[in-house]
Amino acid sequence: MFQTTTTAPAVELKVCVQPEGYEHMYLVYKPHKTIIDEIKTMIFKENRYKYQTFFRGQYLDPGCLVPDGTSPEEPMILKLIMRRDTTQTHDDDVTGQNMLIDPPDE
Repeated sequence: MFQTTTTAPAVELKVCVQPEGYEHMYLVYKPHKTIIDEIKTMIFKENRYKYQTFFRGQYLDPGCLVPDGTSPEEPMILKLIMRRDTTQTHDDDVTGQNMLIDPPDE
């Protein structure tokens, strides 16, 4: 009996990423294996939780696979999560979730 083995290297691709306020950059990743959180870790290390990822206007969950088709014209955008100062008090603050609703029109 013969046994066939392959030693072909794993395929690696480049993803175009643009942290908000910076130039785009390319990172090498393994397709169908690398998730968004791993890309954020490559760039931001322990600060990765401070950023959200968007591609073509859609939010990408940290556990999603890295999308195909990024380019300098359409990179994955990494936006800093902006938190409202929690010391402010508002009558229309929704259950302490830092969400404000508009008062009804009268």
